[in-house]
Amino acid sequence: MQYSHLVAGAGLEGLACALTLSLTGEKVILIDARQEIGDPVNGIGYVNQQSTYDWIAKINPPDQLQLQEHPGGWGLRLEWLEKLLSQRAGEAGVDIRVKTRIIGWREGQQGKTIEMKGAGHGNPQFISAKYFHDCLGDQPFTDILPGLGGNSGPEGGRNVLGRKIRIDLIQWSGAIASPLRIPKEWTHLGWDGERLAFPRADGTIECWMRGATCEPQHPNGWLEIISANRSADHRNISIDAAISRGIEKATKFKKQA
Repeated sequence: MQYSHLVAGAGLEGLACALTLSLTGEKVILIDARQEIGDPVNGIGYVNQQSTYDWIAKINPPDQLQLQEHPGGWGLRLEWLEKLLSQRAGEAGVDIRVKTRIIGWREGQQGKTIEMKGAGHGNPQFISAKYFHDCLGDQPFTDILPGLGGNSGPEGGRNVLGRKIRIDLIQWSGAIASPLRIPKEWTHLGWDGERLAFPRADGTIECWMRGATCEPQHPNGWLEIISANRSADHRNISIDAAISRGIEKATKFKKQA
């Protein structure tokens, strides 16, 4: 099957790239190794740039997104943003394939042919695309990368894409809490030098810090525990960079076309 564009990775970067391309009339296929787009336990729902907020506002976000402004930016439900973007991408004509990995490719005069393997015991599929967009984003220490074949040898997906494992990422731990009786260390808004805290529209507080756990813990317990692998610099943990990279990849292609 022939597409104009193949986008690998259905995180924020890939979704923004695929949606931007499809809205300009391009034929796009988007693949991801996960079985569901929008992971409620992996990622930080924090926006600190007006341009990102404006872009999200243009796609008519529902109340479930829980977009809430505060002095340091905006808080939202990240998993619902990813689901919203996948819905808008599908409505714009993007062919979305989940639970699908790249296991190889070959290059020809008309573009790239990607060998993909979905769930189950079926044979691999071959998808042709003139342009390929690697939107897998930051990857942690493991050799098994989402969206790739997972092998680290010469035939593995990681080598197929020519990617290198990021070794500068650390664990960030997050939690959702009720504001009632929350420890004073979490009562600020934004970044205080050690912790990030911001409200969501449902009345809860989203809390983040470097390390394996959020401390101090809420005396009544956390409502939800989440995590993410990011660089140690707190300025890089918002969703702004991922969305900007996806839009930039799509708009860069359109300028060159």
